[in-house]
Amino acid sequence: MKRLTGTVLVFFLILSFHNYKLFAQPDQKEPKNIVPILFEKNIVPNDSSNLCYISFRIPLNQLIFINKDNGYTGGIRLDFEFQNQDGIFDRASITKNIKVNTYDETKADNHYLQGLLSFELPKEQFYLIPYLTFTNTQQSIRLDSINFDLKKLLSNGISHPVVLENGENDCGGSLSHTLANYRNSIPFSDKSYFLIIPVSDSFLTKAKIVIDQENRTVFENELNANTGRIIIKECENNVLVTTDSTNHTGKYFIVRNISEKLYEGNVRFRFYNDGKEIKEIFMTVNWFDKPRSLADLKNAIGLLNLIEGEEKVKQILNGDDAEKGKRLREYWNRFDPDSSNAYNKLMAEFYNRADYAVENYGSILNGNGIKSDRGKIYIRFGKPDEIVRDYSEDEVVYEIWKYNDLKKEFLFKDETGLGNYILSN
Repeated sequence: MKRLTGTVLVFFLILSFHNYKLFAQPDQKEPKNIVPILFEKNIVPNDSSNLCYISFRIPLNQLIFINKDNGYTGGIRLDFEFQNQDGIFDRASITKNIKVNTYDETKADNHYLQGLLSFELPKEQFYLIPYLTFTNTQQSIRLDSINFDLKKLLSNGISHPVVLENGENDCGGSLSHTLANYRNSIPFSDKSYFLIIPVSDSFLTKAKIVIDQENRTVFENELNANTGRIIIKECENNVLVTTDSTNHTGKYFIVRNISEKLYEGNVRFRFYNDGKEIKEIFMTVNWFDKPRSLADLKNAIGLLNLIEGEEKVKQILNGDDAEKGKRLREYWNRFDPDSSNAYNKLMAEFYNRADYAVENYGSILNGNGIKSDRGKIYIRFGKPDEIVRDYSEDEVVYEIWKYNDLKKEFLFKDETGLGNYILSN
């Protein structure tokens, strides 16, 4: 087959991106990074005390399910020990269960069991030790401790930002927003998020907020504090955040329209009052469902050989990792279907296809599915509309992949019977 130029192949990738559902199709087994249980701590100041919320999320594919009552049930119990320098001073526990209807739902890595624990924050420095028990096995695991440096957390009257999804959630008759619930980080995704920043200093009515990332200012504005109490609650396996403007025991700032501008990595927040910097907070933007093929930057750039010329790939590979990462983003930004968001859907689609090729198109003779002919075609054009498989009289296996909208067909032959399909046209 005649080699197409990089621009033409990316054009076909864009076409297939718009004609097929992004990421895994229902009958695919798209590999994802295994995500452990994620804890998040949020502190909401009030006049007389500081309320702490510990929320968690765990993918359903990390739970242990049993078939019961025409469905599948699973769950966890979390036991917490509160410890300070003198030892254990309190305990608490949460039990959460979930039921799903199908076995496929038990394997989902994009649906979660979520829960919430709240308590009044002690005055002394302390830490929590969580123990996780799967309810269907009674197997208990000690998890990493959650530390509370109160001097840092509550300094200068500003608490750590709370990350919320855009869009209101009508649950229990009250309008709320869904807590991102990803370990106090901002998810790197095609979704939009905003921040609520709790304030405990009753005299702080406004502040200039500057947000920087990669030597660029993403946000800079002077904001007025809103008056009201922040409430975090559970509703139907979601953790939600709402505000009560009739309760004047708290204040908060709201920062909108920044997540779309942020790349993976660290973000710095600086707060100014009367021209003086009063607080500095660092957060992280994490790509939680990042394709595995992007884990090694050199190999990820090398995959561009499938759609781009060798000289262009060499240019992107020059320099250190920071420079390579920037050039890779710049390459995909040329074809970005949504330039308003730092998250590039086309780039994500390309590397998710590479992950799928690794898992599904390797063979005994060619263990790397990316280097197989079927893998290369899948990465370029995505899932076929139709796959026709047949056998010849001499026991050669044929596969014909049909792409209707792209008006393309590909014929593969397996002459060994070992799954090593070779492109024949």
